[in-house]
Amino acid sequence: MAGKCHLVSVVWALLVLTIFHIPINVNAGEGVPMVALFTFGDSYYDAGNKVYLLTEKKNPPQTLWPYGKSRDDPNGKFSDGHIVPDFISDFMAIPDGIPPALKPGANLSRGASFAVADASILGAPAESVSLLTLKKQVWIYLEDIDFLGLFKLNPKDLKLL
Repeated sequence: MAGKCHLVSVVWALLVLTIFHIPINVNAGEGVPMVALFTFGDSYYDAGNKVYLLTEKKNPPQTLWPYGKSRDDPNGKFSDGHIVPDFISDFMAIPDGIPPALKPGANLSRGASFAVADASILGAPAESVSLLTLKKQVWIYLEDIDFLGLFKLNPKDLKLL
């Protein structure tokens, strides 16, 4: 059993590293390519998606002080300030970082975070509304990318998920 858990951890780490090292170029018009960053994961990468999944709580803890105290901005991140994708988006010169993908009206053309706190790779015995597995995160990503028209999805490829 320990071997399977270790293998899942290695596959998860490789997936996250691969996503970060393969930026997507989006045509910005006028022949200038833009870089987009899309992230998946759990609370380490959650840019505020958990806030939009919690319907029973009006003010989840990550929207209140001391979260974000170094920026005077409690914005739903499980962090005092920046999270890993924020540093990477700064390095990639993406202005204003990447928004949570579940935020209504979020501009996904420069990337988005599909990560949600409490996410898992395999799911939970009793999955809740607020739990998005990696499979669900990728599914939402594929739907959003198809909506943006960045590339066409093949229905056969979607069945693999």
